[in-house]
Amino acid sequence: HKRYTCDGTVSTDTAPSAVLESMLTSCAGTLVYSAGTYRLFVGAARATSFTLTAGMLRGPLKYRPRPSLRTIFNTARGTFIDPDNYYEAADFAPQAVATYITEDGGEIIPQDFQLAFTQNGIRAQRLARQYLLKQRLGRATIEAPCNWSALNIAVMDTGTVDIDLGPGMPDKWIVTDWRLAEGGGINLTLQAEDDN
Repeated sequence: HKRYTCDGTVSTDTAPSAVLESMLTSCAGTLVYSAGTYRLFVGAARATSFTLTAGMLRGPLKYRPRPSLRTIFNTARGTFIDPDNYYEAADFAPQAVATYITEDGGEIIPQDFQLAFTQNGIRAQRLARQYLLKQRLGRATIEAPCNWSALNIAVMDTGTVDIDLGPGMPDKWIVTDWRLAEGGGINLTLQAEDDN
C-alpha cells in the first residue's frame, strides 16, 4: 500500500493556490519557493545538512521548548474522499493519543482535516496521525539571528544545533523560516523535528 498518492479532481473556478494547498494534504507536503525554483517536501525523514554553532550567531537565541496552548490539539479527525461512497466525503476514524489527552487535563482538543485528495481511509488515518504527532513532537522552536555563514541554509533544510539549550533539547531541527535581517545577516526559525 503506497504511503502517499494524490487522487482527486479540480474545479476550474477554484483558486490555484487553494488547489495546491489541498493537494499538499495528500502527502503531508510543504511547497517552498527558493532561488527561483519550487521544491516539494513530502512527509518523510530527511538527512541533516547543517549544524548551527555559536560561531554562526550574531546575537542570542530565543528558545521556546513548548508551543502556545492555542496551537495544540490531541485528536485529529476529518474527512477523505471515499470511492465506496460514490466519491463523496466520508469521515475517517479519529486519531487520538491518550498521553496527550492526559497532558491536556483530560480535555479532548480536536483538529479537523479535510483530505480532499486522499481516497483511502487507512491512508487518511495515517496522515491525520502524522499531523497530530508532528505538532506535538515538533513543538520546540528556536529563533536564531545568524551572520552570513548561514546564507547557504534554506527553508526545509534539516540540521543539528551544537549549542547547549538545557536538558531535553531535541536532536534534529528543521528550518521553517529564513529572512534577511536588517543590518546584515540571516534570521532563521527552526522547529524540532522527529524522524518517527
